[in-house]
Amino acid sequence: MKTKWYDNKIIVFALLIFFLPAGLFGLWKSSKFERTGKIAWSVVGVLVLLVCAANQKTTPVASQQSELVVSHSSTPAVSQKIPEVYDKVAASELPVTYSEFEENFNSFGKSSTPAMQLYTAKLSPKNKGDKFATRQAMITENIILTTTEADSGRMGSVIMLGRGDGEFESGMDILMAMGAVMSGVDKAITSKQRGEILKRLGLVGGSGPKIDKPASTVMNGIKYSVILTSGVGLLFSAEKNI
Repeated sequence: MKTKWYDNKIIVFALLIFFLPAGLFGLWKSSKFERTGKIAWSVVGVLVLLVCAANQKTTPVASQQSELVVSHSSTPAVSQKIPEVYDKVAASELPVTYSEFEENFNSFGKSSTPAMQLYTAKLSPKNKGDKFATRQAMITENIILTTTEADSGRMGSVIMLGRGDGEFESGMDILMAMGAVMSGVDKAITSKQRGEILKRLGLVGGSGPKIDKPASTVMNGIKYSVILTSGVGLLFSAEKNI
């Protein structure tokens, strides 16, 4: 029987550090943590969210809408106007439902070799007080997708965990899955824009991504983030740019 991703402490800790909502979900689903530990991590997570929320209130709007924010780069930020359609959506929600995301993802996936398919994943019930419910799906044996969904039906975020096996094919699978995620959350995105995102994140061209150096960029009002770790693999996420 295959081990669930949330029963892998390394993955849960990585998500707690780099993608807190998914990390907290995995923490409470996991059977590898004591209840006292779960409570302690949850308290820390809530404090982090409160601090981030306080910082956002004092952050200038121009910096929140920066075109490119890379932690290990000195590249100047470029302001970008968010399309009107995103202004009509709740602040933390993407402008697509899961079914729309799945349709867009699979439409892109048909062009990959071999074809990449996302099958409808069961929605896990959320705990009382949570804003988002979650879904998990395995795209390939090396790629896991986790999505969050609000009561409105719109998605909150997408996080992809990709682990290469050292072969060229697995690396291409991960890049194709990232492209499918981009198309899934933004149907109007072009191939040129997808390539530009990968370039900004340091995944194509140059010397490639650096271990444990997170990077993020914004395209069409959606924030894409990535981090490559030696112990877990590549974590890629898409969320509304706030």
